[in-house]
Amino acid sequence: MQRQTIIGLFAIAAVAAVLLIAHLHTAEKPFVLPDHLSDAYLKEVGPVQFQDNLLELANKGELKQSGHELLHEVGEYLFEYYGPAGVASCKPYFDHGCYNGFILHQPIDTLGPSLLECQKAGDDALLGCIHAAGHVALASTHYDIPPALTICSTLAATYATSTLRTCVFGVFMETAFPHLRPQRDGNTSWESSKEDLSFPCDSKQIRPQYRPGCWRMQGTLIGNMAGVKQTVKICDALSDSAQRIACFDGFSDYYFYTTDINTQKIFDACNYTGSLASKNICLIAFVKRSIYYGQLDPMPGEICARIDPSAKAQCEQTRTDLNAPFDVKSSSDAL
Repeated sequence: MQRQTIIGLFAIAAVAAVLLIAHLHTAEKPFVLPDHLSDAYLKEVGPVQFQDNLLELANKGELKQSGHELLHEVGEYLFEYYGPAGVASCKPYFDHGCYNGFILHQPIDTLGPSLLECQKAGDDALLGCIHAAGHVALASTHYDIPPALTICSTLAATYATSTLRTCVFGVFMETAFPHLRPQRDGNTSWESSKEDLSFPCDSKQIRPQYRPGCWRMQGTLIGNMAGVKQTVKICDALSDSAQRIACFDGFSDYYFYTTDINTQKIFDACNYTGSLASKNICLIAFVKRSIYYGQLDPMPGEICARIDPSAKAQCEQTRTDLNAPFDVKSSSDAL
Protein backbone atom coordinates (compact mmCIF):
# COMPACT_ATOMS: atom_id res chain seq x y z
CA MET A 1 0.00 0.00 0.00
CA GLN A 2 2.81 2.38 0.96
CA ARG A 3 4.66 1.51 -2.24
CA GLN A 4 1.57 2.31 -4.34
CA THR A 5 1.17 5.64 -2.56
CA ILE A 6 4.77 6.58 -3.27
CA ILE A 7 4.38 5.61 -6.94
CA GLY A 8 1.21 7.68 -7.10
CA LEU A 9 2.95 10.71 -5.62
CA PHE A 10 5.78 10.37 -8.16
CA ALA A 11 3.23 10.20 -10.97
CA ILE A 12 1.47 13.34 -9.76
CA ALA A 13 4.79 15.14 -9.43
CA ALA A 14 5.77 14.10 -12.97
CA VAL A 15 2.49 15.39 -14.40
CA ALA A 16 2.89 18.67 -12.49
CA ALA A 17 6.43 19.06 -13.85
CA VAL A 18 5.25 18.48 -17.42
CA LEU A 19 2.46 21.06 -16.98
CA LEU A 20 4.88 23.58 -15.51
CA ILE A 21 7.31 23.14 -18.39
CA ALA A 22 4.47 23.52 -20.89
CA HIS A 23 3.33 26.70 -19.15
CA LEU A 24 6.82 28.17 -19.22
CA HIS A 25 7.07 27.46 -22.94
CA THR A 26 3.67 28.95 -23.75
CA ALA A 27 3.62 31.86 -21.29
CA GLU A 28 3.82 35.21 -23.06
CA LYS A 29 7.27 36.71 -22.78
CA PRO A 30 7.48 40.46 -22.15
CA PHE A 31 8.09 42.34 -25.40
CA VAL A 32 11.55 43.88 -25.65
CA LEU A 33 12.30 46.03 -28.67
CA PRO A 34 15.54 44.86 -30.32
CA ASP A 35 18.39 47.25 -31.05
CA HIS A 36 18.21 46.24 -34.71
CA LEU A 37 15.07 45.17 -36.53
CA SER A 38 16.37 42.31 -38.68
CA ASP A 39 14.49 40.13 -41.15
CA ALA A 40 15.25 37.10 -38.97
CA TYR A 41 13.67 38.80 -35.96
CA LEU A 42 10.51 39.74 -37.89
CA LYS A 43 10.24 36.20 -39.22
CA GLU A 44 10.50 34.79 -35.69
CA VAL A 45 8.04 37.20 -34.02
CA GLY A 46 5.77 37.67 -37.03
CA PRO A 47 5.18 41.07 -38.64
CA VAL A 48 1.59 41.39 -37.37
CA GLN A 49 2.51 40.44 -33.82
CA PHE A 50 5.40 42.89 -33.90
CA GLN A 51 3.07 45.73 -34.90
CA ASP A 52 0.64 44.86 -32.10
CA ASN A 53 3.50 44.67 -29.59
CA LEU A 54 4.81 48.06 -30.69
CA LEU A 55 1.38 49.65 -30.30
CA GLU A 56 1.06 48.22 -26.80
CA LEU A 57 4.48 49.61 -25.91
CA ALA A 58 3.41 53.06 -27.10
CA ASN A 59 0.18 52.89 -25.11
CA LYS A 60 2.24 52.22 -21.98
CA GLY A 61 4.38 55.27 -22.73
CA GLU A 62 7.44 53.03 -23.08
CA LEU A 63 8.27 53.56 -26.76
CA LYS A 64 11.30 55.86 -26.95
CA GLN A 65 11.74 55.99 -30.72
CA SER A 66 9.65 56.52 -33.84
CA GLY A 67 7.09 53.75 -34.24
CA HIS A 68 6.37 55.15 -37.69
CA GLU A 69 9.92 54.62 -38.92
CA LEU A 70 10.06 51.13 -37.40
CA LEU A 71 6.91 50.19 -39.28
CA HIS A 72 8.49 51.48 -42.49
CA GLU A 73 10.92 48.59 -42.04
CA VAL A 74 8.08 46.13 -41.49
CA GLY A 75 6.45 47.29 -44.74
CA GLU A 76 9.71 46.87 -46.64
CA TYR A 77 10.07 43.36 -45.19
CA LEU A 78 6.52 42.39 -46.22
CA PHE A 79 7.01 43.51 -49.81
CA GLU A 80 10.42 41.87 -50.12
CA TYR A 81 9.21 38.46 -48.88
CA TYR A 82 5.56 38.38 -49.99
CA GLY A 83 5.25 40.83 -52.88
CA PRO A 84 2.03 42.85 -53.38
CA ALA A 85 0.00 40.41 -51.23
CA GLY A 86 2.18 41.31 -48.24
CA VAL A 87 0.20 44.48 -47.59
CA ALA A 88 -2.53 42.36 -46.00
CA SER A 89 -0.26 42.01 -42.95
CA CYS A 90 0.17 45.76 -42.44
CA LYS A 91 -1.72 47.58 -39.68
CA PRO A 92 -2.63 51.30 -39.74
CA TYR A 93 -0.63 51.96 -36.58
CA PHE A 94 1.74 54.93 -36.20
CA ASP A 95 0.29 57.02 -39.00
CA HIS A 96 0.23 54.15 -41.55
CA GLY A 97 3.98 53.56 -41.31
CA CYS A 98 3.81 49.96 -42.55
CA TYR A 99 1.88 50.92 -45.68
CA ASN A 100 4.33 53.75 -46.35
CA GLY A 101 7.34 51.44 -46.13
CA PHE A 102 5.60 48.82 -48.26
CA ILE A 103 5.36 51.22 -51.22
CA LEU A 104 8.23 53.62 -50.68
CA HIS A 105 11.04 51.83 -52.50
CA GLN A 106 9.09 50.49 -55.46
CA PRO A 107 9.56 52.21 -58.86
CA ILE A 108 6.59 54.38 -59.90
CA ASP A 109 5.90 52.37 -63.06
CA THR A 110 5.57 49.08 -61.13
CA LEU A 111 3.20 50.24 -58.38
CA GLY A 112 -0.02 49.02 -60.02
CA PRO A 113 -0.25 45.50 -58.49
CA SER A 114 0.69 46.75 -55.02
CA LEU A 115 -1.81 49.62 -55.10
CA LEU A 116 -4.56 47.21 -56.16
CA GLU A 117 -3.79 45.07 -53.11
CA CYS A 118 -3.78 48.21 -50.95
CA GLN A 119 -7.22 49.07 -52.32
CA LYS A 120 -8.49 45.59 -51.46
CA ALA A 121 -7.12 45.94 -47.93
CA GLY A 122 -9.34 48.94 -47.17
CA ASP A 123 -9.35 52.72 -46.81
CA ASP A 124 -6.54 52.93 -44.24
CA ALA A 125 -4.29 50.80 -46.40
CA LEU A 126 -5.00 52.81 -49.52
CA LEU A 127 -4.36 56.15 -47.78
CA GLY A 128 -1.01 54.95 -46.46
CA CYS A 129 0.03 53.45 -49.78
CA ILE A 130 -0.99 56.46 -51.87
CA HIS A 131 0.85 58.81 -49.51
CA ALA A 132 4.04 56.83 -50.10
CA ALA A 133 3.31 56.88 -53.84
CA GLY A 134 3.49 60.68 -53.63
CA HIS A 135 7.08 60.36 -52.37
CA VAL A 136 7.85 57.97 -55.22
CA ALA A 137 6.17 60.25 -57.77
CA LEU A 138 8.39 63.20 -56.86
CA ALA A 139 11.57 61.13 -56.99
CA SER A 140 10.52 59.86 -60.41
CA THR A 141 10.27 63.45 -61.73
CA HIS A 142 13.70 64.37 -60.35
CA TYR A 143 12.09 66.50 -57.65
CA ASP A 144 10.08 68.67 -60.02
CA ILE A 145 6.76 69.24 -58.25
CA PRO A 146 4.17 70.04 -61.00
CA PRO A 147 4.58 66.75 -62.93
CA ALA A 148 4.59 64.82 -59.65
CA LEU A 149 1.26 66.43 -58.75
CA THR A 150 -0.13 65.33 -62.10
CA ILE A 151 0.82 61.76 -61.18
CA CYS A 152 -1.09 62.20 -57.91
CA SER A 153 -4.17 63.29 -59.85
CA THR A 154 -3.93 60.18 -61.99
CA LEU A 155 -3.56 57.93 -58.94
CA ALA A 156 -6.49 59.58 -57.16
CA ALA A 157 -8.69 59.24 -60.24
CA THR A 158 -7.72 55.58 -60.56
CA TYR A 159 -8.08 54.44 -56.95
CA ALA A 160 -10.08 57.01 -54.90
CA THR A 161 -10.48 60.77 -55.25
CA SER A 162 -10.27 61.06 -51.45
CA THR A 163 -6.59 60.11 -51.61
CA LEU A 164 -5.47 63.23 -53.49
CA ARG A 165 -4.52 65.20 -50.36
CA THR A 166 -2.41 62.40 -48.91
CA CYS A 167 -0.59 61.82 -52.21
CA VAL A 168 0.16 65.53 -52.57
CA PHE A 169 1.28 65.57 -48.94
CA GLY A 170 3.73 62.80 -49.87
CA VAL A 171 5.09 64.92 -52.71
CA PHE A 172 5.73 67.92 -50.47
CA MET A 173 7.08 65.77 -47.64
CA GLU A 174 9.59 64.26 -50.04
CA THR A 175 10.57 67.82 -51.03
CA ALA A 176 11.21 68.80 -47.41
CA PHE A 177 12.48 65.49 -46.00
CA PRO A 178 13.68 63.36 -48.91
CA HIS A 179 13.51 59.65 -48.12
CA LEU A 180 14.52 58.41 -51.55
CA ARG A 181 17.25 60.70 -52.86
CA PRO A 182 18.75 62.88 -50.13
CA GLN A 183 20.37 65.16 -52.70
CA ARG A 184 16.99 65.76 -54.42
CA ASP A 185 18.83 65.31 -57.73
CA GLY A 186 20.15 68.84 -57.21
CA ASN A 187 16.67 70.40 -57.46
CA THR A 188 16.08 72.67 -54.45
CA SER A 189 13.90 75.28 -56.18
CA TRP A 190 10.80 74.27 -54.23
CA GLU A 191 12.26 74.52 -50.75
CA SER A 192 10.51 76.65 -48.13
CA SER A 193 12.36 79.44 -46.33
CA LYS A 194 11.95 81.81 -43.41
CA GLU A 195 11.66 84.67 -45.90
CA ASP A 196 8.42 83.26 -47.35
CA LEU A 197 6.76 80.87 -44.93
CA SER A 198 3.82 80.22 -47.27
CA PHE A 199 5.92 79.10 -50.23
CA PRO A 200 5.42 76.88 -52.18
CA CYS A 201 1.74 76.53 -51.21
CA ASP A 202 0.95 80.06 -52.39
CA SER A 203 2.78 79.63 -55.70
CA LYS A 204 0.68 80.13 -58.83
CA GLN A 205 2.14 76.87 -60.12
CA ILE A 206 0.35 74.98 -57.31
CA ARG A 207 -3.23 74.63 -58.44
CA PRO A 208 -6.04 74.99 -55.85
CA GLN A 209 -6.83 71.25 -55.66
CA TYR A 210 -3.26 70.57 -54.56
CA ARG A 211 -3.01 73.23 -51.86
CA PRO A 212 -4.54 71.25 -48.95
CA GLY A 213 -1.88 68.57 -49.45
CA CYS A 214 0.79 71.27 -49.59
CA TRP A 215 -0.41 72.92 -46.37
CA ARG A 216 -0.45 69.53 -44.65
CA MET A 217 3.34 69.61 -44.93
CA GLN A 218 3.71 73.37 -44.59
CA GLY A 219 2.16 73.42 -41.11
CA THR A 220 5.03 71.24 -39.93
CA LEU A 221 7.72 73.23 -41.75
CA ILE A 222 6.54 76.59 -40.43
CA GLY A 223 6.61 75.16 -36.92
CA ASN A 224 10.23 74.14 -37.39
CA MET A 225 11.18 77.52 -38.86
CA ALA A 226 9.04 80.01 -36.92
CA GLY A 227 7.68 78.34 -33.80
CA VAL A 228 4.27 77.77 -32.31
CA LYS A 229 2.61 81.19 -32.25
CA GLN A 230 3.55 82.14 -35.81
CA THR A 231 2.45 78.78 -37.18
CA VAL A 232 -0.94 78.95 -35.48
CA LYS A 233 -1.46 82.50 -36.76
CA ILE A 234 -0.62 81.52 -40.35
CA CYS A 235 -2.88 78.44 -40.27
CA ASP A 236 -5.68 80.49 -38.70
CA ALA A 237 -5.46 83.11 -41.47
CA LEU A 238 -6.12 80.65 -44.30
CA SER A 239 -9.59 81.40 -45.67
CA ASP A 240 -10.05 78.03 -47.37
CA SER A 241 -11.32 75.56 -44.74
CA ALA A 242 -9.65 72.50 -46.30
CA GLN A 243 -6.30 74.30 -46.34
CA ARG A 244 -6.76 75.53 -42.77
CA ILE A 245 -7.56 72.01 -41.51
CA ALA A 246 -4.55 70.64 -43.38
CA CYS A 247 -2.27 73.33 -41.94
CA PHE A 248 -3.35 72.55 -38.36
CA ASP A 249 -2.88 68.83 -39.08
CA GLY A 250 0.67 69.65 -40.09
CA PHE A 251 1.17 71.83 -37.03
CA SER A 252 0.09 68.94 -34.80
CA ASP A 253 2.78 66.80 -36.44
CA TYR A 254 5.40 69.37 -35.47
CA TYR A 255 4.20 70.11 -31.95
CA PHE A 256 2.87 66.81 -30.60
CA TYR A 257 6.09 65.38 -29.16
CA THR A 258 7.44 68.85 -28.32
CA THR A 259 4.75 69.08 -25.63
CA ASP A 260 5.87 65.85 -23.94
CA ILE A 261 2.29 64.76 -24.69
CA ASN A 262 0.90 67.47 -22.40
CA THR A 263 -2.75 68.38 -22.98
CA GLN A 264 -2.52 71.79 -21.34
CA LYS A 265 0.34 72.85 -23.64
CA ILE A 266 -1.82 71.93 -26.62
CA PHE A 267 -4.70 74.07 -25.36
CA ASP A 268 -2.26 76.93 -24.76
CA ALA A 269 -0.99 76.68 -28.34
CA CYS A 270 -4.45 76.46 -29.90
CA ASN A 271 -5.50 79.53 -27.88
CA TYR A 272 -3.35 81.61 -30.24
CA THR A 273 -6.07 81.23 -32.87
CA GLY A 274 -8.35 84.18 -33.55
CA SER A 275 -11.63 82.28 -33.63
CA LEU A 276 -13.39 79.47 -31.83
CA ALA A 277 -13.78 77.56 -35.11
CA SER A 278 -10.02 77.55 -35.69
CA LYS A 279 -9.31 76.64 -32.08
CA ASN A 280 -11.58 73.61 -32.41
CA ILE A 281 -9.88 72.58 -35.66
CA CYS A 282 -6.51 72.91 -33.94
CA LEU A 283 -7.55 70.79 -30.95
CA ILE A 284 -9.13 68.05 -33.07
CA ALA A 285 -5.91 67.92 -35.11
CA PHE A 286 -4.13 66.84 -31.91
CA VAL A 287 -6.77 64.20 -31.21
CA LYS A 288 -5.96 62.74 -34.64
CA ARG A 289 -2.21 63.05 -34.13
CA SER A 290 -2.28 61.39 -30.72
CA ILE A 291 -4.19 58.36 -32.02
CA TYR A 292 -2.11 58.12 -35.20
CA TYR A 293 1.05 57.98 -33.08
CA GLY A 294 -0.31 55.19 -30.91
CA GLN A 295 -1.18 57.32 -27.86
CA LEU A 296 -4.82 56.24 -27.69
CA ASP A 297 -5.22 57.51 -24.13
CA PRO A 298 -5.42 59.74 -22.20
CA MET A 299 -4.84 62.79 -24.44
CA PRO A 300 -7.71 62.32 -26.95
CA GLY A 301 -10.22 61.87 -24.14
CA GLU A 302 -8.84 64.85 -22.24
CA ILE A 303 -9.12 67.11 -25.28
CA CYS A 304 -12.66 66.01 -26.10
CA ALA A 305 -13.70 66.50 -22.47
CA ARG A 306 -12.43 70.10 -22.43
CA ILE A 307 -13.20 71.23 -25.97
CA ASP A 308 -15.99 73.77 -26.52
CA PRO A 309 -19.47 72.14 -26.50
CA SER A 310 -19.96 73.22 -30.13
CA ALA A 311 -17.23 70.78 -31.23
CA LYS A 312 -17.62 68.03 -28.64
CA ALA A 313 -19.68 65.71 -30.85
CA GLN A 314 -17.23 66.08 -33.76
CA CYS A 315 -14.31 65.47 -31.41
CA GLU A 316 -15.81 62.29 -29.99
CA GLN A 317 -16.77 61.04 -33.45
CA THR A 318 -13.23 61.65 -34.70
CA ARG A 319 -11.90 59.74 -31.74
CA THR A 320 -14.29 56.82 -32.31
CA ASP A 321 -13.60 56.62 -36.05
CA LEU A 322 -9.83 56.68 -35.66
CA ASN A 323 -9.80 54.23 -32.77
CA ALA A 324 -11.77 51.63 -34.75
CA PRO A 325 -8.78 50.05 -36.57
CA PHE A 326 -6.88 49.76 -33.26
CA ASP A 327 -9.71 47.81 -31.65
CA VAL A 328 -9.21 44.91 -34.06
CA LYS A 329 -5.83 43.39 -33.21
CA SER A 330 -4.68 39.93 -34.22
CA SER A 331 -1.85 37.82 -32.91
CA SER A 332 -1.76 35.71 -36.07
CA ASP A 333 -0.29 36.93 -39.34
CA ALA A 334 -2.41 37.43 -42.42
CA LEU A 335 0.10 35.56 -44.55
